[in-house]
Amino acid sequence: MCTTIIVDYPNGSVMSRTLDFERPLNYNMMYIPRGFHYADDLTHKPMISKYKMMGMCFSNKYPIKDGVNEHGLCGCTNMFIANNLFSHKIVEGKLNTTSLDFMNYALGNYKNVSELLDDLENIHLADKDIDGNSVICPDFHFMFVDRTGKSVVLEYKNNELVCVCENPKVMTNSPKYSTHVKRYEKSIGDIESFNQIKNLTGAYDPVSRFIKASFILSTHKKANNLNEAWSNAFSILEPLKITEGFFKNECHDYYTFTRYISAFDTQTASMAVRTHTNTAVYKISFEDIENDDEIFSYYFPNEIEFKHIKKSEG
Repeated sequence: MCTTIIVDYPNGSVMSRTLDFERPLNYNMMYIPRGFHYADDLTHKPMISKYKMMGMCFSNKYPIKDGVNEHGLCGCTNMFIANNLFSHKIVEGKLNTTSLDFMNYALGNYKNVSELLDDLENIHLADKDIDGNSVICPDFHFMFVDRTGKSVVLEYKNNELVCVCENPKVMTNSPKYSTHVKRYEKSIGDIESFNQIKNLTGAYDPVSRFIKASFILSTHKKANNLNEAWSNAFSILEPLKITEGFFKNECHDYYTFTRYISAFDTQTASMAVRTHTNTAVYKISFEDIENDDEIFSYYFPNEIEFKHIKKSEG
């Protein structure tokens, strides 16, 4: 259960997302340098990063869930539950990898969305390796945006990774993207006469979050610069957050809630993060990495931080 949006500003875009998860989760920021062996493909060949990238990961493991590379290409994974989604075997002549490692491959190999789209036919996602062994391959779909403002949603169907929407601004979870668009149009109708105070959905299922995020994003005051885009991204996602204790998972004794909100800028190739227990926003760019030839990880403080008001500042 996650929501991703793209906030545009003059000559740039900020991609931002909520990460909603039901199990105890250790997450952190990770920087991956050029030339780093972050995974093997499904034929056991090493996958090496061509470009620097950084983003959010779980338990300091290399697969990035949302991130940005040195050329400002931003990407995000969202859960996309479907029956028998991925292929069960590799295809010779293509790059064979899993949905878990695809985000790293995309950020590590492409400068922009056009390069990614041009190479889609050469990418194959599967849940078994060349030996027939099962591998971790979560049901994901993907969203990307680059410095030109071009964005896409990629979904896997009929054993192919395909572009299902060009220039989207919102992505949540299942069902497929086209269904979200149809339900949004049916729910909102004429946006000028729609009464958002009374009729805007307050539910948190993927369809409701898509409708709510799309409406708030489309009606929000536009950003005039990057600073306003950062602010808008966190502000728009605030009503999409799920608080801890609000939704209990039926399968186990845990609660689904928003663990963090992350945001990535195409122009400065920087990222900002706010956690569920700390309202401070932490920001980093590639220029902040002291040794860009080594892996770097950052763990966010869990306790809320306060800026104390001093009498002399009044």
